[in-house]
Amino acid sequence: MFPWIGLKPVNAIRPMDILAVLRRVEERGAIETTHRVQQNCGQVFRYAVATARAETDPSRDLRGALTPWKPEHYATLTDSREVGRLLRISPATWFRSTPNAAMTDVERASSATTSPWRGIKGVGGVPSTSPATYSP
Repeated sequence: MFPWIGLKPVNAIRPMDILAVLRRVEERGAIETTHRVQQNCGQVFRYAVATARAETDPSRDLRGALTPWKPEHYATLTDSREVGRLLRISPATWFRSTPNAAMTDVERASSATTSPWRGIKGVGGVPSTSPATYSP
């Protein structure tokens, strides 16, 4: 959106300006993206209205103007024998590493939330130019 209407004042943007940009995205075949862009525009304009930078949300007037997006549903395995066959033909290392990777993420998040902030560059009085001095 920004390259086409980003330099206009928010209160000068009209529904047809937004629609022209949305049609460019839609022509590429990116129907879901078009709807997400419209949704993001609505959020920006609702904020503009709430902060008295605009009087209305011009994206609201475009409801129904775009090609409808239908989510795609993908096939799934419902037979336990088929799931077992998939597990046997898949690389065993992938299935072993997934729980370990997930655990590492949990440990990392736990460490970040329970660590003292002193000793992290730029936080808690430690200058951002000093080397990291964190020690748990």
